[in-house]
Amino acid sequence: MKLPLNCFLFAGWLWLSRGGYLIMRRSRSGPFPHAMWAASIPHDLPVEQYVPFARRDRLFPPIVFYGRVELVAEPEGALPYREPGIDWGFAAFWAGCVGLLAMSVAGIGGLVIGG
Repeated sequence: MKLPLNCFLFAGWLWLSRGGYLIMRRSRSGPFPHAMWAASIPHDLPVEQYVPFARRDRLFPPIVFYGRVELVAEPEGALPYREPGIDWGFAAFWAGCVGLLAMSVAGIGGLVIGG
């Protein structure tokens, strides 16, 4: 059975189910993002990441924050590659978030966004 997908759904599913790395770049088809997945990246590959000035453990990280750019060999906190399988707790959390958003958009309850 064929399913309609896009690069974000494909790469996001692999990242959720297998870990590894979710990679984004500019699409070759136009000025919009393209998502890719990799099980691993070379440990000597320099990558840049934006991190907060003061890191704190939080239940929900801030959406935007003041920080700095770091050049590192491997992103801190990257999920290691896992054998194929689904983390059902993680998937259920995001399914609930999408469901609440869908209900609020449909006007049948859920979150109230705006006034």
